[in-house]
Amino acid sequence: MQFNTNSYSWPLYRSIGNAFCRRTQEFTCRPCKKCTPSTVTEGHLQNTMWKVPKGTCRTPCGQAESIFFNQLNSRSYRTPERVYLSSTDSYLHQPGIWIVAINPDHTFLIETDGNNNFKIFQAFSYLYSYQFWVNNDDDSLCGIYNSRAQQMKWQTLDMNRLTNTRDRYGKNQVISGLSDFFNDLKSNLNKAQTLSYQQSHKSLIAMKRNDLYSLPSMHYIFGGSMINFPKYLSGKYSFIKNRIYFRRAL
Repeated sequence: MQFNTNSYSWPLYRSIGNAFCRRTQEFTCRPCKKCTPSTVTEGHLQNTMWKVPKGTCRTPCGQAESIFFNQLNSRSYRTPERVYLSSTDSYLHQPGIWIVAINPDHTFLIETDGNNNFKIFQAFSYLYSYQFWVNNDDDSLCGIYNSRAQQMKWQTLDMNRLTNTRDRYGKNQVISGLSDFFNDLKSNLNKAQTLSYQQSHKSLIAMKRNDLYSLPSMHYIFGGSMINFPKYLSGKYSFIKNRIYFRRAL
C-alpha cells in the first residue's frame, strides 16, 4: 500500500470534527482527563480489581457507530446497507463510508473515493484516541493498555511500532489499495477463526496472552489487535464475528 492523493473532497474528517468523544460512546462529549503514556491502572497486587484513574478518558472505538449511524448527514450519504465480507468487492467502485466491527473487539471507519483509495479513522480503548490517530490536539498514547497487559500476563505493545503504524496509516492520510486491505482482512479473520477452532497448545497459549505479534491480529494497521483473543476464549463467543455496513456518498 502506498500513499496517494487525488481530487476527491474526503469530507468525513470535517464531518467528524469534535464528535469522536474521548470519554464514552455518546452524542454530547463530556470532558475527561487525557490519558498519557504514564497513566496506569490503580490497585494492589493482592487485589484483582484494577481500576482506571477516575475521570480518565477511555478512548472508545465504539464511538464510530454513533457517528456512522446517527451523525453523518443524510443529505450527503445514503442509508446504511449491510455488506457481507465476501461481497465487499462489489462496492469498491463506489465512494462512501464503511464501518467494520470485529467482535471481539474493534470497530473502525473507512472512507473511500471509489477508486481504491481510502482513509482509516479509529480509536482503541485505553490505548489511543481518535485525536491521536489523526494527529490532533497533541494527544499521546495511553499507558493503561500496557499496564493492564502486564497485570494479566498479556503481550505488551511496542509503542514505537504503534506510532509508526499511525504515521503510515493514520494522520488523515489517503492510502491506496482498499481492495488489498479487505483481502488482508478476510485472510486474517479466516486464519483467526481456524486457530480458534483448532486451538493447538501453541496457539492457545498465544491467544491467552493476546500475543498480537504472533497471531492474525493486523496490528500493523490497527496498532493493537483487531481481535481480543482472551475475551473470545472466555466462552461468550462461538465464533469471531464481523459486521460491515456501507453508506454511499451522494
